[in-house]
Amino acid sequence: MMKRQLAAAVMFSLIVRSTAFGIGPDAFPFYKELTPPVPLAGNIGGIIVDDDVLLELNDGRTNLRLMDANGKEVPFLLRTLTRSTTVTQETSFAAQIVSFRELPDNRVEIIVSKRTNDPAPSAVLLDNSQQNFEKRVTVSGSDDQKRWTELAADRPIYDYSRYVAVRNSRVDMEPRPFLFYRIDISNIAEDHSTALKEIIRQVKGGASSVTEKETAQIRKELFRVDRITFIARKEVAQEADPLLRVLDPVPVSVDLDTNKQATILQLFTKRQPLVSMSVIAKEFNFSRRVTVWGTDDDLRSKDVRWSIITAAIISRIEAGSIRQEQLKIGFQPAQRFRTYRLAIENQDNPPLTINGIIAEAEIWETLFYQQEPLPSRLCYGGACDQPARYDIGAVLASVSAREARAWSVGAQAPNPAYKPPSRLRSWQGRSLMVAAIAAMVLLLVRLIARTAKQVDQV
Repeated sequence: MMKRQLAAAVMFSLIVRSTAFGIGPDAFPFYKELTPPVPLAGNIGGIIVDDDVLLELNDGRTNLRLMDANGKEVPFLLRTLTRSTTVTQETSFAAQIVSFRELPDNRVEIIVSKRTNDPAPSAVLLDNSQQNFEKRVTVSGSDDQKRWTELAADRPIYDYSRYVAVRNSRVDMEPRPFLFYRIDISNIAEDHSTALKEIIRQVKGGASSVTEKETAQIRKELFRVDRITFIARKEVAQEADPLLRVLDPVPVSVDLDTNKQATILQLFTKRQPLVSMSVIAKEFNFSRRVTVWGTDDDLRSKDVRWSIITAAIISRIEAGSIRQEQLKIGFQPAQRFRTYRLAIENQDNPPLTINGIIAEAEIWETLFYQQEPLPSRLCYGGACDQPARYDIGAVLASVSAREARAWSVGAQAPNPAYKPPSRLRSWQGRSLMVAAIAAMVLLLVRLIARTAKQVDQV
C-alpha cells in the first residue's frame, strides 16, 4: 500500500510539472508559418502582430507563443512598437588651463586640455561677465603642442547689450579628439571713449553767457575670460510615442434615439488596440458630448455587458476668423473591444450627419533572438491562460525598433493538432502546483504516520 501511494504521488507531481512548466502547439487552435529574412543578419528578429492574431489574442496576452520546428517554445517579448527618433544631446565639462601668453597685434593665446576619457568637444564656451564687446576666436587642436590642426577659424563672440539684448560666447568647432586645444583671441584690449560735457556760465557787467565744452576720455578695457568650458554633442536614439496606424474603414451603423435625444454610432473591429477615434461630421458650429462604450459579447445575446470607456466633447467652430476643430476622442490606455458604441448627445439640437469614423491603433510586435532554435510558427488563440515568462524580456525591452529584422508571416491556418482544454488542462499554473504540493504533503504525512505505527508495534 505504501509503495502504491508513493508511486501515485510521484506520478501526480510529474503530471503537474508537465502541465505547469510547458505548453505545446496543441494548446492553440490557429497558427501562421514564419519566414526569416534573407539574408538572416543581425541578432534580433521581429514579427508584427496582425489583425488575425489580435482578434484571437486575449486581454492578458497569454494565448500567444513562438514555436520551433520541434514544437518547443522560443522565448520572445511582446511589446508596443514605438517611433524611434534621434536626439542630439549636449554635455559640458571644464577645460584645464595649461598656459597663457600675450601675442603681438593685441592678441592672447590660451592653451587648455581635457582628460583622456572626456569626449571630443564640438564647441568651446568662453564665459565672461563683460558687456559691449566683439572678439574673434580661432581654435586649434594638438596632441603634443607642436603640430596644431585648425578646428575653427576667426569665429566671432560678442555682446551688443548697448543696442540690443544679443550675446554670444560660444565657438563651434570641428569635433576632433585632441588632448590640447589652443584658443587665440583677437582684439583683447578695446578703447572705449566716454563723452563729457562741461557747461561754463560767465557773468560780466550784469549780462551772463553760457558756453558748453565737450571733452572725450579714452578708457582701455581688457577682455577677461572667467571660465572655459567644453561642449560635446552626442546623437542618441530615443523611443518616443507609440507608432500608430490608421485602420481600414470599419462598418459604422448610425441610429437616432429620440427618447434620449442622442445619435448612436456602432462600429465593429478586430480588437486592435485603439488609442483614438475621430468622428467625421458634415456640419459646422457645434459642440456635443460623446460617451463611448465597448463590449466583447455577442450582440445577439440577451445579456450584453457594455463597459464605459470615456466621455469627451467634439466640436467644430467656424465664426469669422475663428476656426477650431476637435473631433478626436482619445483613449488612455489603449482599448481592445470587438464592438464600440458612441452616443452623441443632441439635446434640442438637430442630429449631426455622420460620414464615418477614423480609428487609430497601436502596432504590436514580438521580438526574439535570431539563434538556434529559430521559430517556425506563430501559434495563438484558444483558452490558454498560462503567461509566457522569459528572462530575455528585460533585455529585449531596451532594443530599438530599428535593430529588429522583420520576419514574414503566412496566412492563418487551423491547427489540426489542437486539443480543446479539458478540465485538468484548464487547471494550470499556480493553483495546480499548490494543489500538487498539498497532496504530496498529505501523502507523506500519512506514510510517516504509518511507518511510526509499525515501528511502535515492533
